[in-house]
Amino acid sequence: GTAVITDSTPPKLQVAEAHCNGTIVRVKLNKKMKCTSVAKDGSDFYLTAPGYNITSAVGINCSSGFDTDSLELKLDRELDPGTYTIKVKTGSDQNTLLDYCDNALPTTEEASFTVTPKYPTPMDSLAAVSCAPQFLRLVFKKPMECASIAPDGSDFTLSGPSPVTVAAARGTCGGTPALGKEIIVSLSAPLQKGGTYTLTLKRGTDGNTVVNECGEETPAGSALSFSIKDTVSADFTYTKRYGCTTDTVNYFHAGANEVSSWKWGLDDGQGSTAQNPQGLYSVFDTKTVKLIVSNGFCSDTAIQQVVLDNYLKADFTTFEDHCPVEPAQFTGTPVGRAVQHSWSFGDGGTAEDQSPTYTYPRPNRTALYTVRYTVTDSLGCQSTAEKAVKVYVSCYLAVPTAFTPNQDGNNDYLRVLNAVKADNLEFRVYNRWGQLLFKTTDWKLGWDGTFKKMVQPSGTYVWFLSYVDRDSGERREQKGTATLIR
Repeated sequence: GTAVITDSTPPKLQVAEAHCNGTIVRVKLNKKMKCTSVAKDGSDFYLTAPGYNITSAVGINCSSGFDTDSLELKLDRELDPGTYTIKVKTGSDQNTLLDYCDNALPTTEEASFTVTPKYPTPMDSLAAVSCAPQFLRLVFKKPMECASIAPDGSDFTLSGPSPVTVAAARGTCGGTPALGKEIIVSLSAPLQKGGTYTLTLKRGTDGNTVVNECGEETPAGSALSFSIKDTVSADFTYTKRYGCTTDTVNYFHAGANEVSSWKWGLDDGQGSTAQNPQGLYSVFDTKTVKLIVSNGFCSDTAIQQVVLDNYLKADFTTFEDHCPVEPAQFTGTPVGRAVQHSWSFGDGGTAEDQSPTYTYPRPNRTALYTVRYTVTDSLGCQSTAEKAVKVYVSCYLAVPTAFTPNQDGNNDYLRVLNAVKADNLEFRVYNRWGQLLFKTTDWKLGWDGTFKKMVQPSGTYVWFLSYVDRDSGERREQKGTATLIR
């Protein structure tokens, strides 16, 4: 494939630093430069101080790659303590350093550095400490010999409110010999109690404290202090107050260990930043409540399921159609904790059982009643369900012998009459040639005297009826004829 590499950033010297022995200067650039553009004799650079000559230059990582942003320049003699300036010039390879696009490091670039007398490298600082830390990141200004760090952590002791000890230590190391500016101190357990702690350097099991790249040992007794806050808990409690239309839940958090912020998710779209909020719920089910607390240093999250089990809904089952002077079964199927049941059957009759039977008297003609079922729970809350039922004059199943489909509202359909107790019914009508003209499984539907929207002539038609008797469970079949009269 092909590629176009572009980088418009001009090359610059970023920083220069002298090695402690004063014979090596490390140079850092702001971007990667081609290793092939580095003059090995060091002629791309010079010191402004007279009497010091650069004898070689090595690009860091150039042995395994093609670019570098760091170089080591070797001098012909050790630098005395003082401040020096290194500058760029065209090297013996007829160029300065070049980037990917052959943009040259300008000869106007320079960087200053200071050579100090050899002295031990102090414990400089600790990286920011998080909540309940189990690792401390110790930072030094100069590279330290990683081989001088006791792996068992015996170079350090920790004092403070918690009896936690140092378990191990290691450096973030690289190069040969291995050097690094950070030491990771591992603790035997997380620090969960707030207060001020002190990390103190001592001679470890390896016979020394820690040693810098110049072989200078940091004095025992050096110490760094840091402060943390107590860990916090988001555990919360609550009380429930049930209502018929609205449940009220009051939530409580202790606020221990200097908790200063609360973030509640109370479900049903409700939230709060109060310490002890209130939730109002009109839908009674299980709520997922979440709390996040913080004391500005440590935070914690808790989630609980709050069950609102006072949902109440009335419902019942019964047949839509009923026979007169026969017991009709009504079965209450309420949801919730109903303790009282009240029935009104529409004709003045009532009952107090959950699943009563009721006998309707014979009406003069088919009657439509509204059955009302009301349940009451221990709180006095109520729910009502209503359904319409029909009571027929008779449950004698029959098929008329004639019908007149003239749309006058009388005998317009050939259908099964009073099939209240007929389950799995099928009613079919045929003409004299055995052609099926009509079929239904709903006994309330009938044939209107047409076939494929064409009016059928007057005459005799054959019908077949099959069903299962609800009382006996027996399958029964009937057949007969009916006259279509126009």
